[in-house]
Amino acid sequence: MRRDVAISQITRPYIEEAAAQAASRHHFLFGGVQPLSYTQHRQLMRRISKQMDIKGITGYTFRHTIITDVYEETHDANIAAAVAGHSKTTITMNRYAHARRDSAVRGIKALDEAYNL
Repeated sequence: MRRDVAISQITRPYIEEAAAQAASRHHFLFGGVQPLSYTQHRQLMRRISKQMDIKGITGYTFRHTIITDVYEETHDANIAAAVAGHSKTTITMNRYAHARRDSAVRGIKALDEAYNL
């Protein structure tokens, strides 16, 4: 199954490196003829977190952070769902996009401004 995925500039070097090493365009981008194993995935995330100087990132936290960042920047559930590869925004918003403490503070400030407080 073919799937088009938008790629951020920050991920482009990793994708290009993996594509250059792929033996065939029919292989998985990471992992070759098989998808990455759990161990391979953890090793890849360790390498990325070291290169980005982010401590303790996992695939799980990385995905949640990226989707939350997209939603925070765009305030558009459809865009966040598209980045996540979800066909429905409910999955994205209920499971992946998380409010941050500073978001709540910004929300209260906006409310105060709306009521001239």
